Parts: sequence; structure tokens; C-alpha cells
Amino acid sequence: MSVGHAWAIDNLQVKYKSPNSDSVLQCKEVPNQSGEQFTLEAGDYLTKISGSWGRQAPDYPKEEIITLQFHTHKGVTSKVFGGGSGKQQVEPFTLEAPEGQEIIGFFGIHGGRQDILTSLGIYLKPVEEPAPAPPKPETTDSQSALMFDGVDDYVSLPH
Repeated sequence: MSVGHAWAIDNLQVKYKSPNSDSVLQCKEVPNQSGEQFTLEAGDYLTKISGSWGRQAPDYPKEEIITLQFHTHKGVTSKVFGGGSGKQQVEPFTLEAPEGQEIIGFFGIHGGRQDILTSLGIYLKPVEEPAPAPPKPETTDSQSALMFDGVDDYVSLPH
């Protein structure tokens, strides 16, 4: 993920990688924008997004998403993105996946007077449990042998 920010959240870009293709989703097309990165390690997934919304300063409309922070299943927490103005008036918010669900995408509105992120929602799906390992074949201490003595076939079992 790449988050463009200063005093508020300007852009959110997510890069998805799969065995068959790579995709990039973002709030708005921004030429040559480089945001700060937050990368999930293999096998981890998002479970919560916390942040704040409000206004940049008194006399501004109360409509902007000011900060975002990402939380993962494995306990990794990103830095707080945004919040670069000391005069902001904000309230906290949290978007959290229910138990057994993971965050797989975002939706929202980009605009307002400042042309920044003004609302954010999440898409969820059930967590896919890893496939169980196949059972190991049972081993025993005893051995059996198929014997042929030239006349009869028989199985010899240890006593």
C-alpha cells in the first residue's frame, strides 16, 4: 500500500499481487506521486484500520480524513499516516473486520474543498484457512514379507 499524505490523507493506492496478475487500485490518478509504503508480509492480512476525521483548522468544513493507521492479523501496526497540521480538530474512527473476516479492499469518496479523501469504507471476505497437511502414513515397527519357496506363496508376519 502507498499512502499520499501531509496534513490529511490525499491518496490511497493498493497494489495486489497474485500468481496470475498484478493490479493497482487508487483513489485518484496522480502523476508521479510517491507515497509512504506499508507492505504486508506473505500470509498476513488487514484486520483493522484506525484513524481520525475532522477539519484541518477552525473555519474549515469538518469532512476530511486526517490520519490512517493499518493493523494486521499478525499484530503488525503501520505508522500513523497524515496529521501534519497542529491546529486540526478531529475525532477518532475505526473500521474493523469481524472475527473470521479480513479486509480485502477499500471504497470511498475523494474530493471536498481540499480535494482529499473525505470518506472510507472496507470490503471484507472470510479468512481462508490454509489447507490441512495430508496425513502422514502410519509406520509400524513390524515388517511383513511376501515369500515364495518355489512351491507356495505366503506372507510371513512377525510374532
